[in-house]
Amino acid sequence: MAYFGREWERAATYYRESLALAQEVGDDAGVVRCLGQVAALGVGCGADRGRVARLGSAVQHHHSTLGLPSPPVERIAAQRLAAAMGAELSPVSLAAAWVAGRVLSLTQAAELGRALLDSISRSAETAGAQTNGPERLTRRETEVAQLIAQGLTNRQIAEELVVALRTVDTHVERILAKLGFTSRAQVAAWVAAQNSH
Repeated sequence: MAYFGREWERAATYYRESLALAQEVGDDAGVVRCLGQVAALGVGCGADRGRVARLGSAVQHHHSTLGLPSPPVERIAAQRLAAAMGAELSPVSLAAAWVAGRVLSLTQAAELGRALLDSISRSAETAGAQTNGPERLTRRETEVAQLIAQGLTNRQIAEELVVALRTVDTHVERILAKLGFTSRAQVAAWVAAQNSH
């Protein structure tokens, strides 16, 4: 629930504890699944894309090596990770990160996961220390606001960002609440004003 509530630091704490426990009991499958969640968290909170891509590659490699089943939710998460990385990294950077991740041992992947969680916690602490104005949106909310300004419906935004429609609905609700608006037209006008600065 911390992840879906965008409580990044709290989610990072839970994943750190889960990862430590899985390693302590020698549950390699649990480690791989936990690292997959860490990579998804990294995508959600806008963490360093190169590091997230390396971790995603390591997760995919060890998932395959261990012969783990791929439930629909994990396949969707992997598709979202790939889409996010493809959209935000150059093809050369993405390929380099993917190759670097595939050669990581499970122990090295876990170390990378912990380093990513540490950076997420530091970023969350820094963001919490800043004064948030009424128009302060997350990077993903800003993307959604820009697509609203382009006249896209929630369904079209979901297709564009490769996310569930309900996820977009939630983003739109949060954008309206944060900005104190009641309509998409107001969001579009706000984006136009931001772009003119």
